[in-house]
Amino acid sequence: MIRPSPTTSSTTNPAVRSEAGSANSVLDAVLGGVSAGVSLANRMTGGVADDALDRVLASRRLQDLTDRVLESPFYDHLVDRLLETDALWRLVDQIAKSPEVMEAVTAGSASLGRDVADEVRGRGIAADDTVERIARRVIRRPRG
Repeated sequence: MIRPSPTTSSTTNPAVRSEAGSANSVLDAVLGGVSAGVSLANRMTGGVADDALDRVLASRRLQDLTDRVLESPFYDHLVDRLLETDALWRLVDQIAKSPEVMEAVTAGSASLGRDVADEVRGRGIAADDTVERIARRVIRRPRG
């Protein structure tokens, strides 16, 4: 069961403690329901379990519950804890070193290089045209 951290000030505030208790009760009920659903699904055969799971995943109630969790302080706490773990950073490193990511970075770098080269080429042409115009004016003017 998920409980508020004893080191947080929420344990000293009765309203927060009550809300946390209610949240824990709801979470217990949901997890109990999930456990019962898994038990039932284990006994079912064929596509019945898949159909039931599809209905649960498509339900508005599950969407609402997900929204509430993601908007809660619990989610922020969870993300903070994940950011503190070495496992998350190992996962990030593994993803960053994956061939797909390396290919995307290389393609992006090549594209950026082409864009810079095109810009420099365009500015060079414009500068060349300007110098040529100035030179033509200077040459056509009589020296005084």
